[in-house]
Amino acid sequence: MALSPNVKRAVRRVADILGLYARRKGWWPRNFRLYFHVKEEWASIQVIFVVPDYQGGDNFASYSSVRDYLQDRLADDPDLFHALGLVIRTFDEVEEGGLYAIGPDYFAVRPRDLARRTIREVADVLTSYAKAQGWSDPGSLLYRIAPEQDRVQFLFVARDLDHADSSEARDSILRFVRSRLSDEPDVLQCLDLDIKGRDELGTGEFERMTESGYENFWALSKPRV
Repeated sequence: MALSPNVKRAVRRVADILGLYARRKGWWPRNFRLYFHVKEEWASIQVIFVVPDYQGGDNFASYSSVRDYLQDRLADDPDLFHALGLVIRTFDEVEEGGLYAIGPDYFAVRPRDLARRTIREVADVLTSYAKAQGWSDPGSLLYRIAPEQDRVQFLFVARDLDHADSSEARDSILRFVRSRLSDEPDVLQCLDLDIKGRDELGTGEFERMTESGYENFWALSKPRV
């Protein structure tokens, strides 16, 4: 049965959130599986989350952990959260079959990497901002993925930020980012954005950040500090 666009988006969002949960646990994509069964007429989305093992060997603890995580991430869409039916199973149980088998009505969904998507989206939005300001050089964008916090930490070293009121300029950039990503709530939840002008960087700060795990998305113009 073909799913409506709204239901497809709902399934995709849940899959991406569970993918983020898996990243937080340190699981590679091969270490978990997601299976969905949708009954649109009942406004019901059943999801089976196949995991390496139960948290502390306790099915209920694992279920509670995942359910609480979903509830937190879907706080802006309680109807979607209440439409979910969640089941946690291990690979060993699925292999055993019988009551633990994945039914023929279920379909597998592979989550997108929300952290990587956040990096791409933020870079695109900040590039658009730089173009709107007439900047030929957008500056530098450093980022670091912090899976234990479900965040991507950014430092946008903005061109000419020091030539205007820095507080007003920062607010303008943040408003632009939030406006352009208003239909991407999960990306906004992952986003931790700091903004500085080039003159605000201390001596060697840029190098220290790259040495501490930050990556430079744009290698176009290294600030002279």
